[in-house]
Amino acid sequence: MQSLRSSDGRFEAALSDAADQLPRWQSSCWLTITDHGRQIARYHFEGELISGYWSPGGHYLAIDNHYGHRAWAIWVVSLRTGAIIRADGTTTRASAYDAYSDEHKLPDVYQAAKGILRRLNLDSDDYFRGGPISVAYGWKNARELRMFHEYISDQQAERENAGIWLTNTLKVSGAGLQIKNLKGKKVKLQEAYPAPVRSVLDWMSAPAPAYDHASRPSSNHAIQRTLASSRR
Repeated sequence: MQSLRSSDGRFEAALSDAADQLPRWQSSCWLTITDHGRQIARYHFEGELISGYWSPGGHYLAIDNHYGHRAWAIWVVSLRTGAIIRADGTTTRASAYDAYSDEHKLPDVYQAAKGILRRLNLDSDDYFRGGPISVAYGWKNARELRMFHEYISDQQAERENAGIWLTNTLKVSGAGLQIKNLKGKKVKLQEAYPAPVRSVLDWMSAPAPAYDHASRPSSNHAIQRTLASSRR
């Protein structure tokens, strides 16, 4: 079992093997979330749990989940109910929840960024058909999550010079998840990621530190670890 624990010790998110409870062809872990040791949620979980960020005040847990090439999912979980919060304000507690097939788990940042893309002459839908890498990298405050998105051009002639980085905060409320403070810029592929984003995306090249980010001069309450991949 691998786990993430909030800095005050109240909450824990733990992965455990679920192979003995699933069909032989299906590989997965259980993600179990507890409050003072009491289970508040349990979900099937595919891939790696790369990092987890506890919001100030203990309202939410945000998780970066990686599964395969350029396949990232972000989970936003209410620590009051254990439910997964979706973009449209609906929630789910279904144990078989599939973050990779849920088209409404996050707002559509690409559509929100159309004005930015036009200014950068990158507004053609042919550029970014492959979709983004999207990761969370900490909380701005108790209800706004910091987000980073990278789109890479599908056009080979433009590939080296037509990447786009978008950053925003994701406001969590009863209405769901809302994009705020959206910014973007065109980048070359060899450009280094910003440091807090690099610590998430470079998880395969170096072990992630096992410490509570609350000990840093930051308002983020997070523990970041690289967990063993589930059997695939």
